[in-house]
Amino acid sequence: MAKEELEHIQDRLSSIWRRLLSVEGLTPDQNFFALGGHSLMAIDLLSEIEEVFLVKLNMKDVVESPNVMELSQVILAYKKSVNTHTNSTDYSNGFYPLTVNQKQVWGLNALYPDSITHNISTAIIINQKLDINLLTTTINTIVKRHESIRTRFKVKNGVPHQEVIPEYLYSFEFIDIKEEDIKTTLQQEMKHIFNLEEAPLMRLRFYRLAENKYIFFFLVHHIIWDGLSNTFFFHEFISLYKSLEQNVEADVPAIRLSYKEHAIKEIEYLKSEDFFEQKKSWQNIFNDKLPVLNLPTDFPRPDRINNESETVYFEIDQVLLEKLEAYVQTKYISLYNVFFAAYYVLLAKLSGDNDFIVGTPVHGRNNRDVRKVLGYFINTLPVRTKLDPRQSFKENLSIFLESLKHAFYNQGVPLDVL
Repeated sequence: MAKEELEHIQDRLSSIWRRLLSVEGLTPDQNFFALGGHSLMAIDLLSEIEEVFLVKLNMKDVVESPNVMELSQVILAYKKSVNTHTNSTDYSNGFYPLTVNQKQVWGLNALYPDSITHNISTAIIINQKLDINLLTTTINTIVKRHESIRTRFKVKNGVPHQEVIPEYLYSFEFIDIKEEDIKTTLQQEMKHIFNLEEAPLMRLRFYRLAENKYIFFFLVHHIIWDGLSNTFFFHEFISLYKSLEQNVEADVPAIRLSYKEHAIKEIEYLKSEDFFEQKKSWQNIFNDKLPVLNLPTDFPRPDRINNESETVYFEIDQVLLEKLEAYVQTKYISLYNVFFAAYYVLLAKLSGDNDFIVGTPVHGRNNRDVRKVLGYFINTLPVRTKLDPRQSFKENLSIFLESLKHAFYNQGVPLDVL
């Protein structure tokens, strides 16, 4: 019986792999990452496994059992130990908890209410004829689909809560503007200060530069938004607008779980055995004195944090890039891994130290039901690595990869909890 069940799992898992990896032929011993899989795709794989087999695996399971044969055995072992949790808290009053990430942003906003640090702005040029009525319908359809845009934040009994207003309707008109005025206008728009007690926490503008030339500008507060939300917002915007133009049904994903429901599930998760195991693992990494990066600088380090920053661009020649791509394929890793490790080596050479903590963001959408929900899910992983100056870069890369694996295996712990 167990053999038949294992074969059944292998068949269904193989089908999932073929679809995710876009491959036809697949043998049970082929490596997921060698076939083109990566961390984001692994999250999709884990979500599909949870939906199909009703078991919740983690990234470590995929990395350590990277083929159908081994992962099927892991699934079979997990299937008999599935636990479900329910939350008995009553939210019928319409007030819902904040996620850990939202609490951090809310707290900073309470300390610095006039700050625009958490404003996320985007401007795109559209070179085609636009219909203001279709634009209005498109935006309001998105607002209706995603509760986060209709969310405001109130304090109840001294505790911040999120509250979703039932409805909000945008109305638009094209704002005519000259080319030379657009930069100043957008810079002024970016300085808008949101009141978190008022929804929506998003501002939208359609500027008309000329006939069939527009700038779509929007500004949103980070407490309801992250980088992937930007991507999904534009996917929906384009799909919905085109469908209205062509009078066909839009291809947009179903909303399986709202952001407020995600916040409730997070409370359950923070009480789970899996969470405490991950938290303990992080505590083992940071149980001694934490390193402080001591870089030689041209100016003294300021006493207070400010928002000044700069982007530095550089190019890598084609020959070197091809060598790097060939190298990472032999190691079943990505260019991200190599460049991240190179950054550590650079810090070591500049500072003379070899123990560092560097943050790297992850999308935090480990639950399939929230993969394309607009909201604030992103988490930061503090990757701590102790390099060995006596060893080569390849050897230090291996050291770094172990640290990175640990971080990704335990990404369910919000940075603010640590």
